[in-house]
Amino acid sequence: MTMSNSKIVFLLFHIIIFVIGINLFGQAKVVVAGSDGTGTSGTMNGTYTYYGDSNSRPAYSFGNYRLLYSNYAGMGLEWEIYDTGSSQNKYYNSSTSSTVPTSGWATDVVNGSTAPTISSTTIFTDGSSYVPPNGIPNTNNNPIGRFLLTASTTNAALTSVAVNLSGSPANVTNVKLWSSTDNSFNALADNQLKSVSFSSSVTFSSISSSISTSGTYYFLTVDLSSSASGSVTATISNENSFSFTGNSMNGTFTSALLSSATVPLPVELTSFTAQQSGNMVTLNWATATEVKNYGFQVERKKEKVESEWEEIGFLQGNGNSNSPKSYSFVDKTVSAGRYSYRLKQIDFDGQFEYSPVVDVQVDVPSVFALKQNYPNPFNPNTIIGYQLPSASHVALKIYDILGNEVAVLVNGLQAAGDYELLFNGEKLNSGIYFYKLQTSDGFTATKKLMLVK
Repeated sequence: MTMSNSKIVFLLFHIIIFVIGINLFGQAKVVVAGSDGTGTSGTMNGTYTYYGDSNSRPAYSFGNYRLLYSNYAGMGLEWEIYDTGSSQNKYYNSSTSSTVPTSGWATDVVNGSTAPTISSTTIFTDGSSYVPPNGIPNTNNNPIGRFLLTASTTNAALTSVAVNLSGSPANVTNVKLWSSTDNSFNALADNQLKSVSFSSSVTFSSISSSISTSGTYYFLTVDLSSSASGSVTATISNENSFSFTGNSMNGTFTSALLSSATVPLPVELTSFTAQQSGNMVTLNWATATEVKNYGFQVERKKEKVESEWEEIGFLQGNGNSNSPKSYSFVDKTVSAGRYSYRLKQIDFDGQFEYSPVVDVQVDVPSVFALKQNYPNPFNPNTIIGYQLPSASHVALKIYDILGNEVAVLVNGLQAAGDYELLFNGEKLNSGIYFYKLQTSDGFTATKKLMLVK
């Protein structure tokens, strides 16, 4: 379509201003370049910003100039560059697509003969509203961040991006970049662009990912080993961290977050041991970090006994912690034999992981024996120990200095093993007392203890 200098174009704009998301750095823009045309605002080359719709069709502005998708005089839809200062069309393009055409422009009324080319700019939307799920040990493709790119023309492609990974992650192997058509990550449906080894700064280069004019989501994932721990925060330093073909970044930004918060990795168990003492087994374990840790269920199984693992106790966890924590549990219900123990670590959402198994041997004593109490003297508590080489009826009693029975600690059948009992003398007067052990096997032993208040 060619117009004369006298032709006046009257346009009525119904302007609808919009913003895409609260974390969008700038509005959609296109860059007009290569023309030698001028108008009431000087050169027509420059960056045109999307400012709304004209008759429900896209419109961009640069000074007095408007880049419009217009149905001029009822002759059909086409793209135009229009000078509002002189009310004249300067360039036109017969493309009927609602996306800005990048080439194929022709002169209309212009002080020159060279038509422009148009390139895209890309809107970057950070991931500060994205909440990734908890990482799962010994699995791949755990999301840790997301961002959105939206192009203003159809020829835009992402070719490289650099990402910073801070925090204290351990045993993270690979970092991957994916493209997606929606804001939810799905390893089966989304497109993996590249995988690189984990480091504090990673660059995904030599890729070619088309950026949609309706927006393309990009996800960052990590592969975790069975002992992965700590936390990680993914950021992009600034607009120069990106490389494109057919477009450029729209606007500037600094240290853009790719998730709503630091992404926690799983509970890291650094040690788990079992130690036998008499007829008790003490379990000790420690963690380096914890993420949403509800607690530890302690489970036991006896060797050569056809039974399932049984729960024998529970210890509350520390929720979220980046500092070492220690735990201890005493199993006071063992007899002679070999035992296996494990921990069932449970998250607040019900997910759980089992620890490695530890084994301990509880040996049978070779002789009957009554041990000296400790501490001695005491006030008011003391511990009395004894051992049985075989099952026996046992009586353990406390007597005063006159031979009067003042307490019965044990009176019944017990299996072979080592035993310790807590005696509380709070109701007794200070003085010397005796404790006596008798078994049905004929063993008798007596020792002295002193209560000092």
